[in-house]
Amino acid sequence: MQPPFPAARSSPARCAPRPVDTMADWHPKQWITLLALSFSVFMISLDVTVVSVALPAIQRELGLSLASLQWVVSAYSLSFGALLIAGGTLADHYGRRRVFSIGLVVFSLASAACGLAHSGAGLNAARMVQGVGAALMSSSSMALVASAFPGRDRASAYGVWGASLGLGLAFGPMLGGYITVHWGWHWVFLVNAPIGALILSAVLKTVVEAKDPLARRFDLFGLLSFSSGIALLIYALNSGDKLGWSSPRELALLALASGLLLAFVLIERGQERPLFDLRLFALPTFVGVSIVPLAASTGYWALFIYLPWYFDRVLQLAPAQAGITMLPYTLPMLIMPPLAARLSRVMAPQHQFFLGLLMIALGDMALAHAIDGGGALMWPLLLAGVGAGSINAQISSVAVSVVPVERAGMASGISATMRQIGYALAIAGLGVVLVSQFAHALDSAMAQRPEFAGIDTHQLMEAFETGRPLPGFGASDDLTQRLSQLVVASFVQGMRAMLWTAAAVSAVGALLALKLIRSNEVAA
Repeated sequence: MQPPFPAARSSPARCAPRPVDTMADWHPKQWITLLALSFSVFMISLDVTVVSVALPAIQRELGLSLASLQWVVSAYSLSFGALLIAGGTLADHYGRRRVFSIGLVVFSLASAACGLAHSGAGLNAARMVQGVGAALMSSSSMALVASAFPGRDRASAYGVWGASLGLGLAFGPMLGGYITVHWGWHWVFLVNAPIGALILSAVLKTVVEAKDPLARRFDLFGLLSFSSGIALLIYALNSGDKLGWSSPRELALLALASGLLLAFVLIERGQERPLFDLRLFALPTFVGVSIVPLAASTGYWALFIYLPWYFDRVLQLAPAQAGITMLPYTLPMLIMPPLAARLSRVMAPQHQFFLGLLMIALGDMALAHAIDGGGALMWPLLLAGVGAGSINAQISSVAVSVVPVERAGMASGISATMRQIGYALAIAGLGVVLVSQFAHALDSAMAQRPEFAGIDTHQLMEAFETGRPLPGFGASDDLTQRLSQLVVASFVQGMRAMLWTAAAVSAVGALLALKLIRSNEVAA
């Protein structure tokens, strides 16, 4: 998750920053500024992963279907991704500290609303607003760090700031599991509110306002057509099984989503200063770099919503145990980026991306074998985690190196947006595979078991998804136990199909990265 805008020009400071030799010589106000901004991106990255292990508890308490559960994650990623570049434009025009502060207030209040939600609709609406706040914060924070730390101090400040991103991604599931067990899932969200208040107090006291007087005009129609088209596409994917893929309503949703995305392309082509400069996609290397986050989202990030579901429904792990089980999957996000940076000095970017995506694909395939009783989960999770960690920090770096320096901010913004939108689309797409294969396996198994005749498989799936008792028999009946085993086995078949699909997408992405990215087009 890399904010989309390059370093901002320095502004006069209340306590003027000065080049120094060591971090120990930084002024206290610089430290407070850095810690406040670092904590803010820690909260943002934490919110990507901390919610994952709380999802089964949320689903059980609110009675959510799988489609509604997907929106708990997708709503946040959708609004976050859609507004990243727009947030940067607003920050440049109206002031980065002002936009950051507004984003922080929105994020904190929306977090409180998430924690107080009593329905799936209320939670998903609050999550979408939370994503808006995250986008405004993320698009401003890196530029504010640049303003506070000039010259050679900046690299050290970016190191602290970047490490906070890795910490949030790495320890989110474990922290989320602990909070869910001891305080309840509501506090996964509520904890952001007091932290946000402390950060806001520090920012208003120490962070200096900075603007860009030459900031480009805000592209409202481009933003609306893009975000609406993507939202409708995700809604159509989530609703396909329920409505029927060939139903008039489903086809109308897909047609409307396609129309809005086509309108977005036409709007951007006619803009002097577009939200997305689509001419960048005429560069094969930029196309290749843009494919990498889409493939990684499918093979790695989207599994954050489905693996905890497997841990809860099949392995019956408590949230804290699930968070610990996911450590091999998430810790490489903290450990691998420095190693990957060193590797990039001796390995071409296309080879590095190919290797990382291939590791994700192999990890997914091994995981598909392991969940069917074929071995331990740790090694497949670690393999996929190392693959994702080795490329995560490199994506934006290579994206901005492909384009002219004056388009670097745009390139970084598109790359960051592709990550978030790709994440939301991958959740929806893999959900289609999981549900359809789950239903197919359950229908086939039920047809061979006459003792279960007359039981509606859709009711069985809905009960399994929401954690309610299975219909048809008494809770202690032997037939109920056998029925439960049948449903779990069918769900595992759906998970296997989903993992093989994720592996295939990652493998195709690896091959496309190898073919499209050219070393001689990437600036050193």
